[in-house]
Amino acid sequence: MPHYHFHMLNGRPFRDLDGEELADEAAARRMTLTIMGEVLRDGEIDIRGAGPFRILCMDTAGAVVTGLIAEEMSAKAVAHMLARLNVGAVQDSLEGCPTPRPVLPGRRGHASGAPHPHPTG
Repeated sequence: MPHYHFHMLNGRPFRDLDGEELADEAAARRMTLTIMGEVLRDGEIDIRGAGPFRILCMDTAGAVVTGLIAEEMSAKAVAHMLARLNVGAVQDSLEGCPTPRPVLPGRRGHASGAPHPHPTG
């Protein structure tokens, strides 16, 4: 089975030296999305404090399979997106929404069941 590494950056780099064996590149792309989703959902990183969170999936030969970036949108970017959507209901629905809670460092395992190293600590 091919072997893939999931390197991360959120202020400080994390090199995934162990990696994972996965069936193919499609499985590696899905795992990259899974890791990103878990990290964001579980509040393992703060995209406001250390800048964007990045994951880069590479095979053992060093070829990039995929990469993802998550970052907080600026007020200007939100306004631009709302204008591009041209949907007043979207803007109206945002009024009164609670401010997102602060993201606190934490640690959880990822989809394979093994603990996934925390990129900032």
